[in-house]
Amino acid sequence: MNKLKPGRSRVKLTKPLAGDFKSRLKPDRLNEIILLARGLLVERGFDAFTLDEVALRARCSKTTLYRRWSNKSDLIVEVIGREIPTAAPNTGSLRGDLEELLSRIARVMDDDVGAIFLAVALAMQKDKDLKRAWHKQGLLPGKQGMERIVARAIARGEIKARPNLKLLHCILPGTIFWAWFVEKSSDRKTFRHHLLHNVLLPFMHTHDSE
Repeated sequence: MNKLKPGRSRVKLTKPLAGDFKSRLKPDRLNEIILLARGLLVERGFDAFTLDEVALRARCSKTTLYRRWSNKSDLIVEVIGREIPTAAPNTGSLRGDLEELLSRIARVMDDDVGAIFLAVALAMQKDKDLKRAWHKQGLLPGKQGMERIVARAIARGEIKARPNLKLLHCILPGTIFWAWFVEKSSDRKTFRHHLLHNVLLPFMHTHDSE
């Protein structure tokens, strides 16, 4: 039986937690896995999406994936997060910034990302891990940019106070999803024009508390 030398103590080894070895995935390899996961999500949808299949397609071990993502929901949220434009437009005016933001959101929704958003939104109703990961990242189309747009508009004196952005973050994605996937509006440029002038710009001048 081996004995410990004086002054030494036994060290208990524990299983590494997800995220402890994130640096092991080089950027190019990480991008490759994200792209493969995105394709699988479009192909299979949320329910049939598995880390086992991602590992198979990426030709890596499941351990490699679990070191970065604790479950499939964390990976899916990272996939979606890369599709959402987060940089705020800075055209010099509130109207110009909102117009550009809507245009960016429309480009994302026109891609298959829109269908991914819809599928994930439905899956969140029954999957707690997905809901937790989604809210942790704050992934709402336009949310990040809208915060900066409003701050700049107040600084320029275009609006007097911060509007109820919490309410707006509920209204804007739902309105766009409805137009794209339920009404299936063919003239989306006209829809964005009406959304900007009849909804967003008037809303910016309201001062209801959040």
